[in-house]
Amino acid sequence: MNRRVCLVVLLSSLFPLSLMAVPEKLQTLDGNSYSNFSVSNINNSHVKIMNSKGVHNIKLGQIKDEDLKILGVNLSDPIVIENIKGQREELKWAIKLEEIRKQRDKLTLPSGKVIDTKSITDLNPMALTYRDATGAKSIQIGDLPSEIRELFGYNKAQADAYAKNIQEQINAQKLAASVSQQGQAKTSTVGNKMLSSSGYPSNMTKDQIIAERNKVRTQLRDKSVSAADRKILEGKKLELDDLLRKANTK
Repeated sequence: MNRRVCLVVLLSSLFPLSLMAVPEKLQTLDGNSYSNFSVSNINNSHVKIMNSKGVHNIKLGQIKDEDLKILGVNLSDPIVIENIKGQREELKWAIKLEEIRKQRDKLTLPSGKVIDTKSITDLNPMALTYRDATGAKSIQIGDLPSEIRELFGYNKAQADAYAKNIQEQINAQKLAASVSQQGQAKTSTVGNKMLSSSGYPSNMTKDQIIAERNKVRTQLRDKSVSAADRKILEGKKLELDDLLRKANTK
């Protein structure tokens, strides 16, 4: 089986073959442009493409909806919707940070400390994070001088809503952790191998599912995780994906 046939088989297993297509040119929301490319893989968070410049793994949230539809991405899938929403929120603030860097090289904090805008590593409606010689530090945007608050587009209502959402996520993670600890581990024997199952209860709330899924995804990003543990985590993620889809259809 040649590469072209392998590619068609792989993509058709993920998305309906009739929907598979490639835009003539892919212009992402962060300003990058790709042409003369082929698609090698699509999942619920990224599209992997190849062109003469190499392989590019692009977040779904960086691609316009009309191009996602051409690619055959299922925009009604709750997992895909959640991923795109989060990715576009991150992108919005990343673009805002780049705009600020173009306007200002330095910022003076209330303490009198001057920081380079290039040292800012994260920005959200509530706070900014920067790095100095001693490590990462975070400061509330609402505590900054009015001139800088205006530069960052600070809105107290948005900051309060963001803080509330973060707290709700923390609470949901605590609940999910408690539920996970209370659930009894299930094991099944296949030949000489023991396969571990999470045994997540079917009555978990949507917030609990999302929090537990985020925890599993974080563990999967850890390169030190062994191959055996990675298989178990991937199984947990599939189970949580299924639970989340069922929760969204209720």
